Amino acid sequence: MIKRLGSPSILFWLLPYMMALLVIGTLAQAQLGVFAAQERFFYAWVIWVAFIPLPGGMLCGVIFFLNLLVKFLTASDWGLKKSGVHIAHVGVLVLLIGGFVSHGTRSEQVIALNPAEVTSMAASFTETDFVILKDGLPFIKTDFQNVDVQDYSTLPFEFKLLSACENCKIVPRPEEEAAGWKRPANAMKLIEAGVRKQPEENLQGLSFEIQGAGVADGKYVTFLYFPKPPTFDVDDAEYTFLVERRQQALPFTLSLDKFDIETYPGSKQVKNYTSHLALLDENNTMSQIVTMNKPLRYKGYTLYQTSFFTNPDNSLSSVLTIVKNQGRIFPYASVFLIGLGLLIHTGFGFRNLRRQG
Repeated sequence: MIKRLGSPSILFWLLPYMMALLVIGTLAQAQLGVFAAQERFFYAWVIWVAFIPLPGGMLCGVIFFLNLLVKFLTASDWGLKKSGVHIAHVGVLVLLIGGFVSHGTRSEQVIALNPAEVTSMAASFTETDFVILKDGLPFIKTDFQNVDVQDYSTLPFEFKLLSACENCKIVPRPEEEAAGWKRPANAMKLIEAGVRKQPEENLQGLSFEIQGAGVADGKYVTFLYFPKPPTFDVDDAEYTFLVERRQQALPFTLSLDKFDIETYPGSKQVKNYTSHLALLDENNTMSQIVTMNKPLRYKGYTLYQTSFFTNPDNSLSSVLTIVKNQGRIFPYASVFLIGLGLLIHTGFGFRNLRRQG
């Protein structure tokens, strides 16, 4: 049974299927977006075509890995002359292992740094939470996908979810519908606009009603990046309802000292962005520079210069993408092993040619 798993026929049929999956998944990115296409084709164990299950990218990767591993252990010629082939074979296995490690551990966050702002928190690109703060601290926090099943009974008033949208569009609320809606909600409403191809472009939001909170009773809206989320006092405590990207603490603190934009001479086309950062870690402050072509690597994190935005006072804020990938070293090790294996194998080949000559 184990030897059958190492059969060359498995690889013979698997490789064309994987190539087709790669082409289909890549083409699908135009319709689904990069993130959705990766999740549906490359990171899925099973792909459903109508009612027919087909192997997804992850299942194909596992089969490919086991096939190479079993063939390597059970059908290899362990002579010295084949050592180069074996080393290259191990390099391919290391590359596959690195892919699994990267998929399981890779995370991407974004951080927007305002001038002189100090922060040690980054926000997820795609994961969103609905948070109810009590006196500024999280009292109820739930994944936005679960807002309709979350238990709100610990609140000292009744909370009723009216609607939620994965990607909201803000439109004027008709005057005849304004009764009962409080604050900005009596002039605007949230409607579903359809999920975007890029998940970071989705604007999650919800509408809810409060009862039993005295003068605060009424209906409200809150959504991602809402500058003034609903806030009111009940029983000498302040409650705030907001939607935010999931926060993750970093093992260091960042602040933006300066942000520069370099343009091509005689044009307004941007050539480079540069963030001058102060990185604080364990009471040590280090000056660091991040540009579009020069990321910062520190403690397993890589900080990329992504973009910027202009504040109302015309100051510039830097937007950085922060990537943590514990499998980052595997491709380098794989390339080294494959190159070394091919070099050794080629060396033995030249020696055989000289002997025959």
